[in-house]
Amino acid sequence: MDYCKDCHTRLPRGSKNRCWECHVKNLKARAKDDLTICRTCGKSAKHYGLGQCKSCYRWEYSQRPEVKQAHADYERNRRAKGLHRDSEEKRKNDPYRLEWKRRYYKKNYQKNRESIRAYQRNYQASRSDWRQQENARRAVNRKIQKHEMAPPKTLNCLDCGKRKAQGYHHHNGYSDAHRFDVIPLCAQCHGRRHWYGPPH
Repeated sequence: MDYCKDCHTRLPRGSKNRCWECHVKNLKARAKDDLTICRTCGKSAKHYGLGQCKSCYRWEYSQRPEVKQAHADYERNRRAKGLHRDSEEKRKNDPYRLEWKRRYYKKNYQKNRESIRAYQRNYQASRSDWRQQENARRAVNRKIQKHEMAPPKTLNCLDCGKRKAQGYHHHNGYSDAHRFDVIPLCAQCHGRRHWYGPPH
């Protein structure tokens, strides 16, 4: 008949010299003894090598010149053989990964539905504003190309008067009615106008 050597309880047939509870306690005690202070990051962690935790040891190992050179050679050979494309395609079309992505996005959407919808509404509104701005800028650029407006670099800045203008500023907005209501400004004054408005 076998008994646990720690708590002396009777063991089932075929068991080792410890019961399951004592075995777990022993493992925890051993794990505690293996802890050390990492000489690199100063955190308490399991000893891995050279008095360091696993992440610091691996990082220091990866920074060695010979390891860096070996990684560079390996990547160069893979690219020369075209293997990187195969692995990227394989990863992209992996059915397990695609299923995981589908489940993750579905779960995430259910959890954050309202915030996602609010973001989409704001994004669409900002896109329409951006489209209006882009149309106004293109209209001005077309006029400059047709020589119907002077290029801004040939004019002085309207705010400071010291520097040459870098571009035109739509001071009345980007709507169709005020598309060509522009003033020449240097880069500094243009940025100041957008942040703080017209100078007083």
